[in-house]
Amino acid sequence: YEQVLKLVVVRMGIDEHCVVRNSTNLGIAQSLNKLLELSSSKYVFRMDSDDIMHPMRVELQLDYFSQLSDNVAVLGSNITTSLNYQTRHPEEVTKDLLLSSPGFWVVNHPTVCFRGDIIRKLKYPVADPKFPEDILCWYHILDHGYRIKNIPQCLLYYREHAGNNNKNLIKPSAVELVDLYNSLKL
Repeated sequence: YEQVLKLVVVRMGIDEHCVVRNSTNLGIAQSLNKLLELSSSKYVFRMDSDDIMHPMRVELQLDYFSQLSDNVAVLGSNITTSLNYQTRHPEEVTKDLLLSSPGFWVVNHPTVCFRGDIIRKLKYPVADPKFPEDILCWYHILDHGYRIKNIPQCLLYYREHAGNNNKNLIKPSAVELVDLYNSLKL
């Protein structure tokens, strides 16, 4: 991963990159907030340490982002899993789609590229660690009038294994999601 990142940094002339590794699992929200404090990058990419990104992922997402309006805060992609399953997420994620999707799975979080200035302003919401933190973030972003999009290509190879945290998460109803969001007073 770091070799690919360094290659992308050189190829694209990016002079700033930051890799955050935690000694313990802080969860997505706290880890991303930590990264946002350390970085002033225009774009923030994330992935899990056990996944493999497409060698052109960063370049493809930056190119795609350059064609989008400034109110797009998140750009994800589809994935191929170690079980040879490929996701097919919609190009545009809306609040209605998020709330009506089974398990709210509309963006593959390890493929996400955030627009740094927007996410730094909004902060990544921190809630109960048994609750899927990314769902709360997507709702938070959409609730503030920003947009979420997906590239149709598969830009990440996702390893599925017994240690994946998403197996034990509480899958809330749409009402529970909105209630939790409102209780956080973001």
